[in-house]
Amino acid sequence: MSLPSMQAYAMQYKTDPDTGVIYYDIVNSYQTDPLEVIKSKLIIRLGTAKGEWADDPDFGIPVAAIKQNTSNPDVIAQLIADEILKVENVSGVKLIDKVVNTSLRTFSASFSVSTIYGVTTVEVNV
Repeated sequence: MSLPSMQAYAMQYKTDPDTGVIYYDIVNSYQTDPLEVIKSKLIIRLGTAKGEWADDPDFGIPVAAIKQNTSNPDVIAQLIADEILKVENVSGVKLIDKVVNTSLRTFSASFSVSTIYGVTTVEVNV
């Protein structure tokens, strides 16, 4: 039995020429590599605040819960890992690195994500 082919918008890192901010954007093509499809789905889920997408109010990272736990980065990492595990064909997630800036109230983390197609990494900035 073979797995059905996967398809998603292709995502690509871009840099804003005015601010120098690096961001992900959809490019004008479809991604068909299954591991890259999963990574695109992860990026979309992790870039969406829960309640922001009207069609599925439970989709996305729980920003309200994250704000309530700003003093506990391990809880924030777990909340994000829980969202990663909701993506289809993801079988595991491991925190690689986290950086907390209490003065700016930011949290950045890298996760290793195991899928049925292999391992990929994603970064999250909240």
